[in-house]
Amino acid sequence: MDPVTVTLEGLAALGVTEVAVAAGARNIRLVRGALEAHGLKVWSFFEERCMGFFALGRALTTGHPVAVITTSGTAAVELAPAMVEAYYQRLPLIAVTADRPASYRGSGAPQAIEQVDLYGIYAKCYDVPSDPMPTDLDGPIQINVCLEEGSAAVPPVTFSGTRVLGYDPRATDKVRVSDVDLVLVGGLHPTQAGFISSQLLALGAPIVAEATANLTGVDHLMVTGGEKSLAELPVLKVLRIGCVPSWRWWRDLENRPEIEVTHVSDVPLTGLARDKHCRVWPLAALQCSESKHQTRSSLNLASTLHRVVMRWPLSEPAWMQHIRKAIPEGARVFLGNSLPIREWNLAVGCTEGITCFANRGTNGIDGLISTWLGVCAEAQDSWLVIGDLSTLYDLAGPWIANQLPSANRRIVIINNSGGKIFSRVKSLRDLDQQTQQVIENRHHLSFQSWAEMWGWAYRSISKPSDLNQLPDGNTVLEVMPDAKETESFWTAWSG
Repeated sequence: MDPVTVTLEGLAALGVTEVAVAAGARNIRLVRGALEAHGLKVWSFFEERCMGFFALGRALTTGHPVAVITTSGTAAVELAPAMVEAYYQRLPLIAVTADRPASYRGSGAPQAIEQVDLYGIYAKCYDVPSDPMPTDLDGPIQINVCLEEGSAAVPPVTFSGTRVLGYDPRATDKVRVSDVDLVLVGGLHPTQAGFISSQLLALGAPIVAEATANLTGVDHLMVTGGEKSLAELPVLKVLRIGCVPSWRWWRDLENRPEIEVTHVSDVPLTGLARDKHCRVWPLAALQCSESKHQTRSSLNLASTLHRVVMRWPLSEPAWMQHIRKAIPEGARVFLGNSLPIREWNLAVGCTEGITCFANRGTNGIDGLISTWLGVCAEAQDSWLVIGDLSTLYDLAGPWIANQLPSANRRIVIINNSGGKIFSRVKSLRDLDQQTQQVIENRHHLSFQSWAEMWGWAYRSISKPSDLNQLPDGNTVLEVMPDAKETESFWTAWSG
């Protein structure tokens, strides 16, 4: 059978209903087949890197498999970062990589690179037509399609999206938890958060949660203060739920084998390199019963944090609170990696009324604008809180915005003129000035012309009232935090 028809029918059988394409001569028959298919939403891109992260965002928010179609050669390589991220978030991202016929392999002919198993351990590869199409997937895969040149049409394929993928977590053994000193909750999809919240209510143990936990109804169990609280809590048994947390305290558990950790996550990785307590149970396997901890921890630094924020209202953590106040209820929020997610977790935390997402598989800063646009494609109100260097990593991200429904989309850029997170890393604080400048990539760039290039409204934000009465539609908000206030905040908070 024609490899294009085989591929499209295989995607339909896997439950795909969305595909992103970056058209070229080699993949034109796949693109035509996608455009002429029934029941398939097609997104169009001019380059592959943004496309991969946009599709990742679609898979992240919908939970359904999303395919991306590239032409041959280095175009397929551009998907690698998104495929790696999908692997560590266990998302069903499907890379359909058009290839030259197998006889070209190893020849060095134009656009004939070695595409089979291109993504290594991060995506199982199916080489079409040699290999049969997959019948199931549990994470990202690659479908490498060998094609002759030509643009002949293929019979239309119907995509229904009725297939349910992956293992059935109900078939697994239950992990019963009743005695822990602390619950650490990383990222959870909003559809998972309700079940987890009910389990944590039954447990009654103190909780430290990231904003992306999306928990509800457990405020009385929350411990505020982030790293500062974690450092002071007496802990011997930890229940970790969801994505691997971003806190430094978590990384330090590598050297604290006396702390027992129970891992519950649909990503089957512990997030720790140590051997002890390395099993991971699926989220649906969690079954909590009453813990010995039935009162909230006495350690609550909310009032201390409030005083520090009020004293330095133009510091970066204070800006996170100002931004949260400007976000309408029901909005979808995406938090960029590096400082924004850490400062948001400290100053705002897990808050009801909004849903939060992030790319926490590899903790990288690339592709964040594109992922957010995938996450918020159908949302009426959505916000991205991102750093300046992260923005520079994904300048082509807004390309897809004109294909999305009209909505209020806000990119909030925390422009502190470089990678200031490195000044927060303890092991790097004593670097000489020249090395510090290189590692931070200091700059004096503004994003106004970038916003104008894409036709987005722009507003420079220097005081909280600038966040009032924002224009409708797509808007770039460039926040300029006060560097001295930020340093004073961290000095006071750490002290």
